[in-house]
Amino acid sequence: PAAEAYPQAQQLLAEGKYEEAAKAFADLGGYEEASRLALYAQAHAEAAKGNYGLAVRSMTALGDFRDAALQATYYQVQGLLAQAPYDTYNYLEAETILPMLGAFRQSHEIDVNAVAYQDGLRLVEAGSFEAAVDVFHFLANRSYQDASTQKAYARARNYEAAGKLVDAVEEYSLLGEFRDSATRVQA
Repeated sequence: PAAEAYPQAQQLLAEGKYEEAAKAFADLGGYEEASRLALYAQAHAEAAKGNYGLAVRSMTALGDFRDAALQATYYQVQGLLAQAPYDTYNYLEAETILPMLGAFRQSHEIDVNAVAYQDGLRLVEAGSFEAAVDVFHFLANRSYQDASTQKAYARARNYEAAGKLVDAVEEYSLLGEFRDSATRVQA
């Protein structure tokens, strides 16, 4: 009976079991708000899988249902930050949108510069040196931590990967003992 299944589906949603909740609500058809809750839960499930665009579209389609508008904005920011390492303009766009969320889902604690810095470090470790240079350039323009040094290191690694060894050695030499620069100069 729907009267028993509906609270169970709501519990699944409250527990963050979004795919199970979406299915449970969908199985309820037109009972109370089940169809809208199915879409709401499915949007959360898509976001959890990194499908932020689909999550945003689904939440937007729900209009003023519950907190769907805020969720859509939150997932828009998450999507921008997920794509930002490959287009640093997304960091700026995310930073512009974040104040609209206030304290929603601790959005006020998201530090775009810190996210970008970690992205840059991950890009270097992954061997995506050119993208890392762009991210650290973005941060260097903001005088964030040691972004200028990280940018020079990523640039040196990029030169090395491209076989431009003279340029790489020159960059590594300027970096001194930073990371493994001294070892790379000798190699």
